[in-house]
Amino acid sequence: MPELNTQPLALRRDGSMSGDAFDRAAMRSYTWRMSEGLSTDLANAYQDFGGDPTAFADRMDEIQANYLQDPNMRDPEIREAFQKNFSRQSRGYRMKVASQQETLLRQEEVAAAEGAIDARERDLERQAHALGANGDGDQILTEHLQQSQQMVDAAVDAGTLSPLQGQRKKEKLAKVATRGRVQGVFDALETPAQKEQFALSLLEDWQAGEGPLAQLDYATVKSLSQSLYRDARALGNKQDADARLQKGKLKDLLQDDIASIEKTGRPLDLEAAGFSEEAIAASLTPEENQAWQDSREIAGEIYDAVVDMDMLPADDIEARLDGLEPEPGAPGFRDQEGILAAAEKKAKEVLTLRSKDPARAVEETFDQVAELAELADPENPETMIALVNGRLDAQRALDIPELGQMPLTLVEATDLARAIMSGDAKGQADATRELVGQVQGAYGPHAGKVLTQVLQVRGVDRELADYGSALFIKLARQERPSAGELRQAGINQEIGAAEASFNSGVTPGTQPVPSYEAIQLLIAQPELAPQFDEKYGKGYAARLLDGQLEDPHRRKVEGGVEFVDETGEGFIPDE
Repeated sequence: MPELNTQPLALRRDGSMSGDAFDRAAMRSYTWRMSEGLSTDLANAYQDFGGDPTAFADRMDEIQANYLQDPNMRDPEIREAFQKNFSRQSRGYRMKVASQQETLLRQEEVAAAEGAIDARERDLERQAHALGANGDGDQILTEHLQQSQQMVDAAVDAGTLSPLQGQRKKEKLAKVATRGRVQGVFDALETPAQKEQFALSLLEDWQAGEGPLAQLDYATVKSLSQSLYRDARALGNKQDADARLQKGKLKDLLQDDIASIEKTGRPLDLEAAGFSEEAIAASLTPEENQAWQDSREIAGEIYDAVVDMDMLPADDIEARLDGLEPEPGAPGFRDQEGILAAAEKKAKEVLTLRSKDPARAVEETFDQVAELAELADPENPETMIALVNGRLDAQRALDIPELGQMPLTLVEATDLARAIMSGDAKGQADATRELVGQVQGAYGPHAGKVLTQVLQVRGVDRELADYGSALFIKLARQERPSAGELRQAGINQEIGAAEASFNSGVTPGTQPVPSYEAIQLLIAQPELAPQFDEKYGKGYAARLLDGQLEDPHRRKVEGGVEFVDETGEGFIPDE
């Protein structure tokens, strides 16, 4: 609070004209100073407390009391002049503060009323939607709407809302309630077709003037009808697209299911893949469902027809195929033809693999043989011999002919053959000797069969390969085959091919070997050497004539020479 000037006015109060004039002048001067200070104090009070009527009134009382403490206020005229001045100067501020408070109170009242009406509006919309397809929904909704509109009328009567504001609020309540009711019914319908029909029926209901729709104008109802119809069409299109996608996925799974039954005898777990029996029934037409069931049945019969075919001898396979021959004119002839075709295809695969690669065939068929293959170690002959024993036993169990039985898979035999097919003559000879040693060490009693298969891979006839493998083994031990062994072979070509692989590097089975007559003719007529080399290899005649190459038809033995000519085996004693 400002400090007051408490110095008393020196008024004369003597009743004289000059005294009265002096007193009036002194009082006017005091009043002006007081008015100036009061104006400042009131302005500051309004600035600080104008928004709080109670605090402002308290401040006014403090200011007035402060001024009344002035000793000069004891003078009745000065006191009266102050009271009039205070009342006049503070009136505007008091009215402004009161007006602001009234406005604020009205704003709060309107806000409270509108908040309550808005909350009722939201509740009305939720209740309208929740009624959904309830048969009594229209009646229940009408009662709620009337209660809400009565709330608006009460606010208008209280002056909180103007009549125009009230009318707009009531119209909005009706529109919100109706939209909520219509949307609730729309959402409660199950199919897009039902939703479309409902959307189209709104205008008919409006024209009948029944239910909540009657409170809306034509344009609003038409817009609502069109909006819901588009929503229904969009939902229908989406459901159709989802159904097509789901059906496509289901059809793929059903194909996998049929393939699984045909391959393993077991169906897929369709429920684990997201398709229950109900979902499958809903996605497929009765005809599609029946076709699937029929296909499953056929797949099971195919599985039964081929499940153990790779374990059957060829005769049993043939007998099974005969048993699958469909009976002409019998029901299901076409399906039985399909089953037979699948079985014939499997039989062809089985028999073809046995013919080309019997060792691999039994390894893929019998778990015991596969386990032996897993344990086989080239550094451990026992495991290699056990593997070959297992393979040959299994091939015999399948009645594979002896000439068709193989100790090695085609890949294994090819790898061994490749080792002696590259490099120069000396390299091939060294590789052959090394191969024979490795085969004997790794396969023991099966070495002959293994070498026979290696020669076959290189294109040698099976019968020749059998003799060649035995000769290879003898040559690797630096032993010469006997004349009897040569005569048993029935040919001279194989021994020449074997020796050529050690001495000249000529690949067995690719270079002709000279016959007995050809060698005798060369000895008798050395001028035929060029023709001899052209046929049997460059330098062959010279080495043979110079004694660098031993005559493959003669062998020096104790007491003479053994020979084989066109008449058979003979002996020439030493002279």
